[in-house]
Amino acid sequence: MKHIMVYVAVVVLLFCNSLYNSVPRTYAATKDCSARGQFVDLSGCNLSYADLSHASLPYANLANTDLTGVDLSYADLTGADLTSADLSAAYIDTADLSYTNLTDVTMTPTKTKTV
Repeated sequence: MKHIMVYVAVVVLLFCNSLYNSVPRTYAATKDCSARGQFVDLSGCNLSYADLSHASLPYANLANTDLTGVDLSYADLTGADLTSADLSAAYIDTADLSYTNLTDVTMTPTKTKTV
């Protein structure tokens, strides 16, 4: 039930935001949540051990986000802000990290998947 409420809140925020802004943005309704789209703001969320494989999160704000053990296989994080994010034990070998801000990121040890 909690996930449905978060989903509905994100949809409502997307709709309201589209009325006032020509650039599509997505904002997290609560912490420990997920969203999809360009310019997503998930800063400070706890997404540890989430399956974000094939996620499309270009230019997302993931600063200070707990991404411990997250599966980012084939995820698009082009231009994302991962400042001070924790990527310990995350699967990142096939993620697109082009132009991504990796300042002060915790990345060791990371894992690779066997295909």
